[in-house]
Amino acid sequence: MALFWANIASKCWSVLTRVTLYGVMLLVSLSSLAIYEADALWPRDSQGAFVFIAFPPASWLLSAIVVSIAAFISGRRSHRADGQRVVHRQLGGELLLVVIECEAEALGDC
Repeated sequence: MALFWANIASKCWSVLTRVTLYGVMLLVSLSSLAIYEADALWPRDSQGAFVFIAFPPASWLLSAIVVSIAAFISGRRSHRADGQRVVHRQLGGELLLVVIECEAEALGDC
């Protein structure tokens, strides 16, 4: 559920942060399927519930750390002092800096 809400809140995030969030979502989904399937195919004799108890908090912690690092790196690269974001575009060998504002900010969503 935390990743679902993060996805909803991510509409004003930078591209790097959103791509990182999507990668974490995919990683958590695939790894949870693999871990739960392995536990179902090769059950443990003792502490069988450990996987089901330990994986969700571990995935939340991993998600929070990775997305926070991406947001920090992205924020350092793409924001100016006046709060506007700068997007770097390579066009015909020349670097263009385009200043944009979040569209949702005008609607009060940011």
